[in-house]
Amino acid sequence: MRQGSLPQFDTLSLASDPSIPIQLHEWLPAIITYVLFTIGGHAAVQLFYGVCVGCTGALLAFCIPGSAKARAYILLSILPLFTLTLSARPHLLGYFFLALLLGALQQRRLLLLPLILFVWAQCHASVILGLALAAVYLALLSLVERTRTKLNAAILISCAATITINPMGWDLFPFVFRSTERLYQLPLEEWAPLSWPSALGIYISILFLALIVAVSLRFKSLLKNVDSLACLLLCSVFSFEALNHARYFSIWAIFFAVTLGYALTDGVPTRIDLNIDRRLKYLFSALLPFYFICVCTFFGARLGWYPLDSIGIKELREAPAPRFTTYNTGGFNLWFDQKTKSFIDSRQDPFRIDVLMEAISAQLSGDLQPLFLRWGFVSALVESRSQSHQFLTKSGWIERWKNDQLAILVRPSGDNAGAP
Repeated sequence: MRQGSLPQFDTLSLASDPSIPIQLHEWLPAIITYVLFTIGGHAAVQLFYGVCVGCTGALLAFCIPGSAKARAYILLSILPLFTLTLSARPHLLGYFFLALLLGALQQRRLLLLPLILFVWAQCHASVILGLALAAVYLALLSLVERTRTKLNAAILISCAATITINPMGWDLFPFVFRSTERLYQLPLEEWAPLSWPSALGIYISILFLALIVAVSLRFKSLLKNVDSLACLLLCSVFSFEALNHARYFSIWAIFFAVTLGYALTDGVPTRIDLNIDRRLKYLFSALLPFYFICVCTFFGARLGWYPLDSIGIKELREAPAPRFTTYNTGGFNLWFDQKTKSFIDSRQDPFRIDVLMEAISAQLSGDLQPLFLRWGFVSALVESRSQSHQFLTKSGWIERWKNDQLAILVRPSGDNAGAP
């Protein structure tokens, strides 16, 4: 913001590779987040993303066919799946744009597709998913309905072209595949397979079973309609992806909800009817999931709340460098102490994969000794209930500040530099 331009290389982290350029595919949400954080703190950021997720639920209420009551029940059934990725981060905007694009396709507002994808491309690299959804829909429209084939092809080409109007240009496409491949290699919980001997695993199994039964009973009807067929295909694809990477369950939930709605209504196309006697039904089906999702998102938040209070911010800024931060805490260090570099953070692209692997593995195991000796850390910002915190406190590090989320520790004076 101070420079008035997008940075090309990372200067905020110790472990970043200066030869690797930063890929700012989330540049617009970054500016919005900074402004909101400056005005209202972390609670304002949570409020923004909470409203975003709530609006996603409201859009889905219009996309799912069937009665208002059926829509509300289906939306409530997928709420637990959003908890897997429910954090105030730009990826939530991807869910909003996915639901918005799906609604535009269902209503055949095809000329809006390039505009939606253009704005999406400024917010998150998941716009590639939107392009895939548009491609599937337009291909099925041309094959099944055999109408306006040339126009559909022109719209698809314009969609692909508008996506490239972003700071990364055409590099956005290979970046998505490179970044995804890197994430698959890292031992991160959100990208690992879901743990099935769990309550959430059992719940997802029930949803899978319900969808299989509903689709089996109405399979022929679903194949006759472009909307239901497209959602069924994408739901099937993301079923396999979600089983291997739990984070995809949030995207799968969107296609699951719409596909289940079509299965329960015998594949009837969705059209928004604005008759006076139906407005209350749509209002009910939109506001109910909006309320519940927002409550889940705002849980624990309050106006003026920060992950670090004023004392924690003061202690962090006074803690000496170099500072150890984890994959999850590096971002907080960037927010509250711009003068001291973090070690690593959740931005994958400025770091070499071997550096991330070493840091995250040490963080998960709690054996920080080799890492600390190599980098010479004399302070640390870690999660207060993590293995890292336990290891440092047992090693005699002094706890300067702590709450239920974060802890600031410093090395005792007189110890070997960096040795826990």
